Amino acid sequence: MALSDKLDGFKSMWRFDNRWQLVLSRLLFRDNGLNVYCINGMRILIDHHAGDESGTRLAIVSPMYRQFLPQMTLPTPANVLDLGGNGGGFPLMLELSGVKLKKVAAVEFNPFTFARMRFNLEKNLKCDLLPLNAAITGESKTLEMHFNEGGTADSLYGDDKKSGIGRLVRIQGMTFNELYEAAFKSEVIDICKMDVEGAEHEVFDHPHHEAVKKCRYLIMEIHPWQGKPPETILNKLASYGFEEMPRTLADEQDVYFLRNKTLS
Repeated sequence: MALSDKLDGFKSMWRFDNRWQLVLSRLLFRDNGLNVYCINGMRILIDHHAGDESGTRLAIVSPMYRQFLPQMTLPTPANVLDLGGNGGGFPLMLELSGVKLKKVAAVEFNPFTFARMRFNLEKNLKCDLLPLNAAITGESKTLEMHFNEGGTADSLYGDDKKSGIGRLVRIQGMTFNELYEAAFKSEVIDICKMDVEGAEHEVFDHPHHEAVKKCRYLIMEIHPWQGKPPETILNKLASYGFEEMPRTLADEQDVYFLRNKTLS
């Protein structure tokens, strides 16, 4: 690990209430990957062996997603759909930032990461919760995949998932429309965050995503995938009434923030 990464990790740990415990644990007991991070009364499980520091912790302490909150006009409380939930960092960040939550539906397809996400959300949030161990896909289907303990680069298309390494698990692939019906039905989703490592192109290549029009704000990581540029998705969203909003972080070029002009 580069020295700059170690320093960034130290700075991140310093944001938490039990900073000294965390620093000593990472310095002296690195074989123990599981740590509980404490902040503002929250207790958040982070597995360093699974890369949660680059997912859950980063979502909580960095401005990657928080940068967009000042541009939002939200009802109180708000509905949130988190696609690619990792360990639950996004809704925890919202709560810590003062966003009052009505319902959180969080979708994570790695069952080991999902277990940590469910713990973190149920431990720390008092709103309605719907944690789903599923994948968002273009069409409804059942997936058989091999899973290890987790990682921020987990993808439906990862070669390691086809290698026979890890536990073989059946996961339900659900379309955006199916997830909307399962979690929100006729309600508006005030914030939808999508970070699904390339699967966003599959979602919007198929016709089963019209419920995205029920989202007030979208925060999406759009990855170039198999020659498809981000504009493929952005143009489709523009046709639904979404407009791209400015970002303040120049180094987060894959993160897009869009406002639904018909709802906000």
